[in-house]
Formats: sequence, structure tokens, C-alpha cells
Amino acid sequence: MTDWDAPVPASEVKAAIRVANGAAGAGGSGEVAESSGFTMSSLEAGAMPSLESADGKSAADRLDLLDAALADVEDKDSAAQVVRGAREILERDGEPQDGYTMRQLVALEAVIQTDGSAPSLTVKKGFIDVKAPAVGDWKFALIKFESLIQQVISCVGRLNVPINPGFAGTVFAITPELVVTNRHVLEAIARPDDKGGWTLEWPDDTVIDFTAEFGLPTHADYRVIGVEYFGADPINGTVNFAHLDMAILRMVPVGDPKPIGTVTLEQNPAALYHGQGIYAVGFPAPPMKWFGPGKPPPRFETADVVNSVFDRKLGVKKLAPGRVMQLPGQMPGDEGRKWAIAHGCSTLAGNSGSALVDLDDNGGRVIGLHFAGISREQNYGHHFAALHKIVAKYGASYAQDQ
Repeated sequence: MTDWDAPVPASEVKAAIRVANGAAGAGGSGEVAESSGFTMSSLEAGAMPSLESADGKSAADRLDLLDAALADVEDKDSAAQVVRGAREILERDGEPQDGYTMRQLVALEAVIQTDGSAPSLTVKKGFIDVKAPAVGDWKFALIKFESLIQQVISCVGRLNVPINPGFAGTVFAITPELVVTNRHVLEAIARPDDKGGWTLEWPDDTVIDFTAEFGLPTHADYRVIGVEYFGADPINGTVNFAHLDMAILRMVPVGDPKPIGTVTLEQNPAALYHGQGIYAVGFPAPPMKWFGPGKPPPRFETADVVNSVFDRKLGVKKLAPGRVMQLPGQMPGDEGRKWAIAHGCSTLAGNSGSALVDLDDNGGRVIGLHFAGISREQNYGHHFAALHKIVAKYGASYAQDQ
């Protein structure tokens, strides 16, 4: 039972407002400053920012979009609380630093997911519905690059395993026999052996579904049979920018699947820049549940409530546009390697291994590999231009123009 009047920290509200405004590089057409990265601790001080849509939407516009998105939800009581919270937060825009409630924080998250600030768009029949209100100003780029985006979408698969929630993460094909994912995803499906390799936990049931769209039955296109490459350092559920969270898996077809394509990786480091539009393709899993003592932190409960209100379909293929927030070498621990980036695409746990793809200049070149994220702070990926010497050895296709 949600306590809609429960107090929430101002830092959580500030972070959500930054995303709604596009200041965190999460959507719309807003510019991203050179110092675009931010953390929750940096939001503790300073005045509450005003809620200003990057694409010029008025408060009334945003409420209309929210109303439209809530029109068909089954939980009418919760929907009414969300609308009430949205009106409250918009009416007190830029006002005091404290006194915010769970109702208002949930409403902010709902506004973000329905006004185009940071959408997570369901893929159906190989593409997304560009007429959906949540698409926002991303619509024009998505239409422009539709055919290239469809090619990328077809190369992205869900790595299925026989334990809850039914899959371990996302993969995408770099050759007809090899897929890329994260080392921490590998750690979830296999264990190191005494020969320096890996033993699969479920060798007969670790399979890849390259469709996995909403409303379609789960099926196995390919089966994982081995590990070709893995980052040298264990990940063990941590984020360390000095460690390479990448693995390359070998697969074989199951039966006679439809042939899959392969992605093209970006080789030119200069092709990446602050504020660049990109999109992630992957399979967001249900948000983490809180099993600790007492009440969960607001970000746990907020995600759970929003997904419940909107009856989110998770574990299926999604496309999430966003922007590059920080470049290689700008985050602690990555000064020497220069292989990590921060981005603002909406992701959840199952997105590990998602392809990060240019949406400004080409629409089809994979610029990075998503590997981690913190809700309403930022998400992280490895930059493929920095990994060229490693990945090209396995036959991956890199763009040739510089």
C-alpha cells in the first residue's frame, strides 16, 4: 500500500526535475553543458530548479499528456493520486526545498515517462510507434533513421536462462556466431573454471531470443556454447571505470532460425560528443524490490509504483533515446583507459549489455555497450572506439570513415 503523503528527500525531487528539464541529457532537444554529469550528493545544496520543459511544453501540455497516458489504466485510484501530485508539483514549481511527498515524486516520474523527456518505447514488429505521445521530439530522428534503427533492433537479443526473471541481460550480434554483453552478465550465467575459462551454469538452457517483443511467445534462436573473450577484472556487482565490463559469447543456431544481421561499430573517437543524441536497445527487467528493514529508499518505491500504475510491460524489447552526458576520461578511474561514457537513456537491470547507438549523425552505428546505471543520476557504457584493438580481432565490423 503506497503512503502517498510520505516525505521524500529534496535531492530525489531535484534529480527528477533535471531529467524532466532535459538538463541531465535525458531527452528532448535541450543542450547538455560540458560539466553535464551529476550525482545525488551534488543535488543536496542549492535552490530547487524550476520545472521547464526542454521542448517548450507548458504545464497544461504536460498534464494533458499525462492524462492521456493514464486514461486506460485499471488502478483509477492510483491514477488520480498521480494526477493530483502532478498538479501539486507544477503549482509549487521552483518553490521551497522541502515538504515534498511520495505523491509528487511519483507524479514527476510519471511526467518524465509520458512527455518525451526520457521514454522507454516498446518495440513491436521490429520498430516503435513514432506517433506515441511519449516519443516527444525524438520523433524526427527516429523517422529519419528508421531503416537503420530497424537493422540494429534485429541484432539485439534477450539472453534467456531457466531461473527468475527468465533472462540475465541483453546481447547483440557482432558476427553471425558472436554476441557482445557485459562481463557481469557472464558472471550471472557461468562460473570460472580451473583452466582460465568459464563453465556455463545451464549449458542446454542458456539461449538467445532475437525477437522477444511484447505479446510474442518466448523462443530460442541460438544457444550459447562458450566464451570467446571477457574483461580481465571481476565485476561482482560493482562499478569501477578502470575495469572492462564486457564479454563476447559464442552461439550456435537452434533449429533453423531466421538469419540475423550484425551491427556496425563506431571507430572514430571524434564521432562522440557532449549532448549527442543516442538510443539504447535492450530488455529492461522489473525494478529491484526492497527486502531490507524499514521503508525502502524513495527511488525503489517510486519505480515500483510507476510501473504498477502504468502496468509496464518489462522484459521485452525496448528502445530508449537519450543523450551523451560525459565523455571518455571524465569520470574517476577512467582517466587512463578513456573507455567509459555516461548517458541519459532510461534503463533498468535487464538492459545490461544493451547497444548504445548514434541518433544524431547516422542512426545505425553502435557507439557503446551499456553496463551500469543509477536511477535519475546517470548511466554508463563502454565506448567501442576505445575498444577497437580488442573487438576487431573477433571479426566485428567497424565503420571505415574517420
